[in-house]
Amino acid sequence: MGRYLGNRRARIGPVKRSYCEITVGLLALAIVVAGCSAAKNEPKKAPSSKGDDEPAQRIGTGGISVLSRDKERSEVWRANAETAQVNVDPNGAITAQMQGVTGDVYDKGEAAARFRSKQGFAEQKTQALRLQGDVVLSDRAQLNRIMGDRLEWLPEIKMMQLKGNVAFRGKRFNTSKLDTIWAAPDLNDVGTPQSYKNDPKMKALIAPLLATLAISQGTFSDEMGNMRLTFSTWRATKVNDETTHFVVTGTPATGTWRSQGLNMKARTIEGNIKQGAGGKSILSKANLAGEVRTEMKRTERGQVRSSVLTSDQADFTGDEKTGNLALRGPVILTSALINGNQWMQMTGTAGTFKLAIGASQPIEAAEITGPVTLRLINKRRNKQGALETTDLSATGRRLTFNSSAQEIELTGGVVVTGKGPDLVGRMEGEKFRVILDAQGFVREVYAEGNPGQASGRQP
Repeated sequence: MGRYLGNRRARIGPVKRSYCEITVGLLALAIVVAGCSAAKNEPKKAPSSKGDDEPAQRIGTGGISVLSRDKERSEVWRANAETAQVNVDPNGAITAQMQGVTGDVYDKGEAAARFRSKQGFAEQKTQALRLQGDVVLSDRAQLNRIMGDRLEWLPEIKMMQLKGNVAFRGKRFNTSKLDTIWAAPDLNDVGTPQSYKNDPKMKALIAPLLATLAISQGTFSDEMGNMRLTFSTWRATKVNDETTHFVVTGTPATGTWRSQGLNMKARTIEGNIKQGAGGKSILSKANLAGEVRTEMKRTERGQVRSSVLTSDQADFTGDEKTGNLALRGPVILTSALINGNQWMQMTGTAGTFKLAIGASQPIEAAEITGPVTLRLINKRRNKQGALETTDLSATGRRLTFNSSAQEIELTGGVVVTGKGPDLVGRMEGEKFRVILDAQGFVREVYAEGNPGQASGRQP
């Protein structure tokens, strides 16, 4: 028994050939028949008077291969199935319910990624491709892969959408499980859907696609455990074999680079990471915006020093040895020993900071413009064992700090107040300097002005 397809008949059941090629267009019907069953001469049937109301023809097949092309006739994807149920509508639309699915996604006419799943649905005309059950999408080199419960081709933006317990596993990077990930055909551009909403190539197209998608909380880390990002939205784009560009957002998003001693927080962090020695991911460039916080911790002589920089915006460049931070908005630098014996805070409206990666004093130099403020609180015991406290406050228009010289300088209408052993209570002038000792405690203070000069000395 069989079903008539025009003037030919196709058997229902397994086929002897491994695959039959189904292509879009007028040849589809003939190729289904010729490739999937032996053709026989049959009397022609009278045309149906119902025209488009003629029911679809269903063909059970063994192995099958479905190829979809775009309007320019370029390959979009090819899906292969161990077994399939093929529907052929009178209007030429061909769909396939597939089991045991493998296939390729194409980019510029070349196979760029591979996929596999337990089940799938394919339709050539609309480019519809939906897979489910242990879905795996990998690049051609098998270095990066994305795993999830379901996969769908999104023809509007030419990307793959994976949903349900989705995780990215790569040669250098991994994510936690997420609800949804979008991926370019070559997997060189991957991310959560909301991270693409401001992409000028996509934002006009993706609003309807984002309407029903939840924002996923997740992490992005390197294989060496040196880098870790936490986010609400995430996108990673390969720049070259050594560099990856990333964007994360959150409330806040965070980034940690252990070998550089950097812990960053902001509503948005965008930058480049490079592969360093031993495969560690090193932050080489970053732009941070919205409630920015950068923290660096160092241990010196058994004491932990924490240096925290906050601002509205920040730009970072650096490597494993040095770094530079340019801050804008209300800028605050707070540096303190965890034991509470030293506390220093500098504020202004903008600032540049040179970082010494790995040094006991992570801020090598700084320049802050203002108005600026300085507050120093030191506690130490004198020769008699009594606890002495120096508490100093100063204001001005510009502040510089030099770690190697252990010197802080304020200029521009400086006013200084303070209390401590042998410290002058109030000073005014155009320039004010604080000299620190090797442990970071106040050693000397100077103020210069017109007329005259005032100075105070901390023994």
